[in-house]
Amino acid sequence: MKIGISIFFLIISSICYGQNEKDNQLLKESIRALNTLRSQDDLRTLTVTFDKLSQSNPSNWLYTYYTVYSRLKSSVFTPNKEDIDNYLSQAEKCILKFKDTDDNEEVFILKAFHLILKMKRISDGYNLYGNEITQQLELAGIRNPENPRYIFCKTLLNQSKPEEVQFNIDANEINSIEKMISLFYNFQNADELMPSWGEQESTMLLKFNK
Repeated sequence: MKIGISIFFLIISSICYGQNEKDNQLLKESIRALNTLRSQDDLRTLTVTFDKLSQSNPSNWLYTYYTVYSRLKSSVFTPNKEDIDNYLSQAEKCILKFKDTDDNEEVFILKAFHLILKMKRISDGYNLYGNEITQQLELAGIRNPENPRYIFCKTLLNQSKPEEVQFNIDANEINSIEKMISLFYNFQNADELMPSWGEQESTMLLKFNK
């Protein structure tokens, strides 16, 4: 009887392990597709895929991460103001799925990026969200100050301070953006599933400020 029960649990474990491997492979493929998007329709399809993966793997923070990030990316690429607000609202609901134990720098950076995008939607956004963004970035910086996504979000926040003149970026700041872009070439996560976005966004930021 005990042997039968043991075999049963081995079979169940094997099935679960096999599904996890399939989900990980699908996540890898979806991340690659996310980095080479051609259209808004492709992004919508990927968002649905990330949602399904997250529902199947609720205890893995990475699956939740990409459901959030795909919506943030959608909000950046869509021209429709109402759609932007909807994507940011959906992202916020997904962020609530993170657990207290999901306290790595990538989660804090993602939360900060979400707030930055909300901040830029309104004229007094810095006054409303500045402190909360700073708190998230401080938590990320304590864990890894060399993470280029952390530096990218810090740059966005600094440019949003009320005392700074919009579009008046000096040479030192442009140099710091260029240095940040170079960090993306040198910063490599050990796991292919880990976040790698930011280089494209940083390059756009540099072009915008030159």
